[in-house]
Amino acid sequence: MTSGLILNRNNVLITQKAKNRFQRLLVRDLISVQIRIRPRLDLLEEKRMPFQPTIWTSQARQLLYARLTSVFGPASTWENTGSPGRNLDVEFEDFCAAFARVVGAKSADAVKHQIRFAMPEAGSGSNWGRHAQTAILNKAHAMEAGFIEDKDLPNLAAEMRN
Repeated sequence: MTSGLILNRNNVLITQKAKNRFQRLLVRDLISVQIRIRPRLDLLEEKRMPFQPTIWTSQARQLLYARLTSVFGPASTWENTGSPGRNLDVEFEDFCAAFARVVGAKSADAVKHQIRFAMPEAGSGSNWGRHAQTAILNKAHAMEAGFIEDKDLPNLAAEMRN
């Protein structure tokens, strides 16, 4: 009696031919949506903002400072302000380039830029301006990893932004 009929997901009897037609239409519609959306996604890729907070996640910073400390030692042992010295500068450059590839940063310089935020403050301190959040996050993860110590943190005074 129900020969050639099947139950669909809604428990409605339909023919196999109707089911096949529905599946073809569904696939065609999905392909159509992909074709319409793809150029828009490409436009978004081209117009990326220069600052991409998704690259420098908490996990990325934790990994950066843990590896940095284990391979090159704490900042207090570094000979230079931007590199470890002690004949490790070439290895440090390679480390930064490899880390940039892993996290999706644009270059080794982008990694070094993050590290500079974590370095101990000079006597006069720093004016981070709009980069205060980045500096604070880097210092927090660097301190957690043992890259810097309490004494390396600046004396902070909070100011209200206008």
